[in-house]
Amino acid sequence: MKEVRHWVELSLIPGIGSKNFFKLLNHFGDPEKALRASRHALQQVPGLAATAIDAIRQGCPSELDKSLALIEQHTVTVVTFNDAAVNVIEKRKVKVRSWYLDISMIRKYWGSERLYHHTAPINMNYALLEALKIVKEEGLQQRWSRHLANHKILKAGLSAIGIKYIPESGYELPMLNAVSIPDGTDDVAMRKQLLNEFNIEIGGGLGAFKAKAWRIGLMGTASTPGNVLLFLSALEKCLADQGVEFEKGASIAAAIEQAGKAGTE
Repeated sequence: MKEVRHWVELSLIPGIGSKNFFKLLNHFGDPEKALRASRHALQQVPGLAATAIDAIRQGCPSELDKSLALIEQHTVTVVTFNDAAVNVIEKRKVKVRSWYLDISMIRKYWGSERLYHHTAPINMNYALLEALKIVKEEGLQQRWSRHLANHKILKAGLSAIGIKYIPESGYELPMLNAVSIPDGTDDVAMRKQLLNEFNIEIGGGLGAFKAKAWRIGLMGTASTPGNVLLFLSALEKCLADQGVEFEKGASIAAAIEQAGKAGTE
């Protein structure tokens, strides 16, 4: 945290901004020297206004302490790049795949070009933090086991009414169940009815699997035996409305039987 302190402090001083920040870095070499520089030394920095010099001399200890506390609380890391790293970035020949981690664009934003990069996804960051807390609270092994158990309940129910999984047995994804659409079923009408009548949304097939597959998600807090049974009940109702032949109630009975095996497998 000690090495981060001076970088954060200089960036927080009112009126500094990215241009003055880099002027100071280029002149003094590092932010600590700039913060400790005398008024006379600061006056030697080309283009540095008197108001900026006054602000640097005054500092911002209150704001600094708050910012450092947040950084420490959320384990934020300040990243810096030396000349060798910048040289590698400039000579990169392959396009950066991650927009949020495109250092070349961020560098141009902080530089003289002021090229727009992106608005930080703050809400996404908070959501990710909360999601990780929930995962930690439940425990990874318990979470994996829960998703697998509910997947087995769903698979038992679907199999009982003749709906088959597309992946080979043992290679299914518990969180996203890909199954073949039963013969004689109107894909779009089925998914629309599930959504409008039961507020249940499942995905249709993509690419070569368009109109041939359903993608049934059992993810996170939505992965519960209750939700599986609710879905199977709604699915049977929709299949019956379309005239698809199957044994009524078979999916529910098979699912309940499988749920009773939980913890014994």
